[in-house]
Amino acid sequence: MEVAVVGGGPGGALTAAILAGLGHDVVLLEAATRYRWRACGVFAAPAAAAALRRLGVSEAQLARVARPLAAMGLETPGGARVRLTYGGTGTLADSAVGFDREALDTSLLAWASEAGAQVRTGARVARVVF
Repeated sequence: MEVAVVGGGPGGALTAAILAGLGHDVVLLEAATRYRWRACGVFAAPAAAAALRRLGVSEAQLARVARPLAAMGLETPGGARVRLTYGGTGTLADSAVGFDREALDTSLLAWASEAGAQVRTGARVARVVF
């Protein structure tokens, strides 16, 4: 292997896909054997969808994993509330998005594999020797 990517979340899967697409010999090692729910990345700024587009995610792929969101409500344990909005047209073109993380993560791993990366799930990395 020329490149080993540890972790199959969005960052790892996109890194593996890009490097494999550039012709590198890539293996992606993901400890989990199936998707695990995560709260992080469920609500994202408009820049997240724009970044995925720049990295080669098509509009059709994006539409399968993201929905435009008008706002997000936050509440503290003490009861203070705030509504967070980003504006935009209410479309994926320029609005905040809610990601279906299971669909997103699964799609990005498939994209890495299609780009030529070897995706190995259930692979725990105990140490790295250079």
